[in-house]
Amino acid sequence: MAFNILERRKQKFVLWTPAQSAALKSPQLVIGTLDLGPPATVTKLFQGQLVASDQPDLWELDLHDISPPLQDNGVYHYWFEIEDTSPNSLGVVRVTDPLAYTVDYRVTQTRDEIVQPAAVIKFRSGTLWPCDIDGNEPDAVTIPAQGAIPDNNRLVIYELPTSWAKPKEVGAVEVDVGTFTDVLALFDLATAGDRFKDIPAIANEAIVADLGINALELLPIADAKPTGEWGYATAHYFAPDFDLGTASSLVKLVEKIHTLNIRLFLDVVMAFGHDPYIHIASKQFHLDPRGEPDNPDSYQSHTNQLRDGYGGQSWRYIQNTNTYDPQSGVSGNVHPAWAFHRAHLHRWMSDFGVGGYRLDSVNNIASYDFIRAYKEDAWALYRSRYDSSSDAKFLVIGEELSDPIDMISSGALNALWNEPFQGRVRAAILGEPTGGDDFSWTVRKMVNCTLDSDHPFTDGAQAINYITSHDTEGFRKERLFNFLSSNRVTDIERRAKLAFACLLTAVGIPMIFAGEEFCDQHDRPIAQKQIDPVDYARKSEDWRSRIFSYVSNLVRFRKECPGLGDDDTDFIHVDESRGGKIMAWKRGAPNHAPVVIVANFSDEETPGSEYFVENWPERDRSDWREVTQNRDVPREWVGREPLMHWEAKVYTYWSISQTPIEYSHHEYKTSSATMSGSSNRPPPLEPPLPVLSSLSSAIQTSISQYENANTSTEKAVALQKLQTASTKLSRVTTPIHQQFMELNFRPNVNVAVRIAVDMDLFGALALSGEPLGVVELAEKIGAEEEFVLRISRVLGAADILQESVSSSRLPAYSHTPLSRFLTTPPAQASTKHLFDNMLHGQVLSAGKYYLKYGFKNPEDAKNSPFTFANGAHNASLFDILSMMPERMALFNSAMTITSVLGLKEVITPYPFDHLEANADGVVLVDVGGGKGQVINEIRSVYPHIKGAIILEDMKLVLDGGTVVPEGEVALQPYDFFKEVQPIKGANYFLKSIFHDWPDRYCLQILGNLAPAMRGFPHSRLLICDLVLPDCNPSLGKVLRDMNMLLISGKERSLSQWHRLLSEGGFKILKIYGMDNANSSIIEAVLDN
Repeated sequence: MAFNILERRKQKFVLWTPAQSAALKSPQLVIGTLDLGPPATVTKLFQGQLVASDQPDLWELDLHDISPPLQDNGVYHYWFEIEDTSPNSLGVVRVTDPLAYTVDYRVTQTRDEIVQPAAVIKFRSGTLWPCDIDGNEPDAVTIPAQGAIPDNNRLVIYELPTSWAKPKEVGAVEVDVGTFTDVLALFDLATAGDRFKDIPAIANEAIVADLGINALELLPIADAKPTGEWGYATAHYFAPDFDLGTASSLVKLVEKIHTLNIRLFLDVVMAFGHDPYIHIASKQFHLDPRGEPDNPDSYQSHTNQLRDGYGGQSWRYIQNTNTYDPQSGVSGNVHPAWAFHRAHLHRWMSDFGVGGYRLDSVNNIASYDFIRAYKEDAWALYRSRYDSSSDAKFLVIGEELSDPIDMISSGALNALWNEPFQGRVRAAILGEPTGGDDFSWTVRKMVNCTLDSDHPFTDGAQAINYITSHDTEGFRKERLFNFLSSNRVTDIERRAKLAFACLLTAVGIPMIFAGEEFCDQHDRPIAQKQIDPVDYARKSEDWRSRIFSYVSNLVRFRKECPGLGDDDTDFIHVDESRGGKIMAWKRGAPNHAPVVIVANFSDEETPGSEYFVENWPERDRSDWREVTQNRDVPREWVGREPLMHWEAKVYTYWSISQTPIEYSHHEYKTSSATMSGSSNRPPPLEPPLPVLSSLSSAIQTSISQYENANTSTEKAVALQKLQTASTKLSRVTTPIHQQFMELNFRPNVNVAVRIAVDMDLFGALALSGEPLGVVELAEKIGAEEEFVLRISRVLGAADILQESVSSSRLPAYSHTPLSRFLTTPPAQASTKHLFDNMLHGQVLSAGKYYLKYGFKNPEDAKNSPFTFANGAHNASLFDILSMMPERMALFNSAMTITSVLGLKEVITPYPFDHLEANADGVVLVDVGGGKGQVINEIRSVYPHIKGAIILEDMKLVLDGGTVVPEGEVALQPYDFFKEVQPIKGANYFLKSIFHDWPDRYCLQILGNLAPAMRGFPHSRLLICDLVLPDCNPSLGKVLRDMNMLLISGKERSLSQWHRLLSEGGFKILKIYGMDNANSSIIEAVLDN
């Protein structure tokens, strides 16, 4: 997009003087070459008058009219000599070209407002070229690919005065002397900075790159006369500041940050200026508000206060002039100040790849119309870069501390600084309310700016949130370190982390003021804030380094986590018992993984070992993690972790990309090269300390919960947590090679148990617990000593037996609770059945069956891996065992124990005594109930169950005898595959039935039950079976599923149960039972 006056100045010297009096002297060009001296001077080569062009108010001088002619590749310094139009009426003065791309103060040796620096230009091949003061021609910044530009709602802005990038000691204090190259050193390890080599913390680190921000906002970098300040006294709007470095060094900086996918934001001052037009055409470009009290242009927006020039001159925005239009190149009604500012906008966006703007003090600009036009021009320039531009990747921000939202709703701006956020976050980390709100609403409005009815932002990308900004003067505005210190806070590290957790997870675009990422501090009085640079060397202090690491971790999370790019926020927990000082909120839209923040804004830690947060989303998931500590959260601890004082924890199950690849949830750091090479060595055992600390804490917490448990259920839950944490701790502390060996040789433990049962090793040990030496043990069971030793030490290593030292050379062994249990006949029968029938079948079928029939779930109970292993055909487990009486006897004995093992804990939660009986008084039918062991257990827990109970099974089973009291439980022969349920309108209990069969068989069972329940709304189907979680089930439960795979059965997950029952015409009402129980009770009804 061409800008006419900028194109004209390539071929001619041009000066635009709109609506000037004809009585004024015509402007002249004064041009020469620099002699460095010392002192530096300009040797004048030519002085001549500019002539009126073909456009009104536009003066030009053709290059061919300069004598002696300009030399090719010559670098020239020049001024325009004009008759001063300022209120001071200084007569004829030399001024800098208002469009100068480079200025040089070396000749003038002063920064006086009246004495102006020379403009610098290069003549090459008949054309005027922008150049640095040394004649180098800077390239334009390469525009980055649109896909590499971060979206507005993913931005984390770093606000930096360029000069603050480098301190210099002057006397007893440090002042700011930073340059563009010093800023580059904050992003590029290969750049030491102009004067950085003496600062180890900078020389060896690219600090801001390490922080991970993706937007760099530089305070005004257009040239300003004052040295060592922030650039708000802008004088030469088209030129990079002389003290900050050259255009070439700025290009190098921008090119570098673009490679890091960082957008450049520029801060620009357009409320007032110190520019050459104060002298060239004062009344057309500027005004003195005090001298024009009747002019609405004299007043700030939203107040009746006069505009403030802060030592400069306020720009005039409400005035049309019929003159040359510098943008289009034709004459018309033009606002001179508008055209001037749009011209330098074009220059910076075209040459330096600017990706966004912050407009300083928009209330002091006071013209919505101009601001809107400037914003629209900026957007047009951005869109011209790409064939199809994204509206989410450019932004024009306004700074107005009253947050006039109408500037956004009217289209004048895209976003505003959210100044109230600063007040709220600072109050919050002191535990105080603010703004007339209670504490809860202070936090709510801080977290979600759309809740602030006084400043109703409608989108997070409209609000720039910050803890601190460069405006550090005023109540609670100082640097965070100084703010906390002045409020007598001693745990500054903890409060700073809390503040950043709030900032980086709140709705809005977070902005970090340079140095706050490691809690830098003021070294000079606030009045000298502009020359009090960042002390990056402080980042090397331990506690500050910890803050930096904490912040950089959250910065990365903020950029990448989709949920934090949404505006959706739900406050799920406010602890009113603590004055609302503990709160939890959820971020993220429904289509994104949630982020949950739990924060403690008080001096008190949460009591006990657990703090329960209600309304936690998707609590049953096993993949939650805590972001600030980069650790996994065990499923049983989700929404239950304690909080320290002044602490925030950030949780999500969204998975952030990790480099290098991390093995097993951060337990081992490996890379693709770790397992490569001829040695094929496993990675070294290096469990990270945070993982060990987290697991150790979980174990201690579980022990404390167990000690304080009041019920058996609470104790069982605590023990389950303890088991999970202990198992994980064992795994992360066991080397890979050892895990590998145990994995492959573990079946030999079953072999040792099976042999021990046969030679009655467990029965030979004293039930009272006294140890028995190997010699005595071998003699007692009639076996060889060494053989007994080999079997016993396997059982000891597996913690099945307790090994101890004896008086002989061989160890002694005694019972553990598990081995004592293995002395019982049912336990031994179960062990033999699982080994002889099931494990034996697995070994014989593994691989060969699936190679023949395909690697898929076996769906035919009569053509299962068990069928294959036993050389049978068209025969189920029960068919095959019925032909082997000895093995069938083992099976029946095994089922005696497995049918009731842990059953009381399963059935107790279900209200059997609330079930309704049918018209015949039958309340419960135990379908396929075998000998009746389950019925007896239910009756013992619920002795007053209302109605008759019927035990159903095949006639052959019932004729073999039952264990139910005669006359108290009726017997009903029934084959659930072949018959429709004969007893109507009752409640039907099926224990360990469905896991024996593939889905199509189960649907047949359901199909025979449904007619009996139809028309009876009270009738319930009660399935007592294992319910696997959909994610991360325990090893013991999935091994049970592998056992059922052998016979074409399956242990089903929650979603599989829903799917099966739905297909059978049922719906689940509720699932009863503890997570660590052998089974659960699924309560279902017909789905009408």
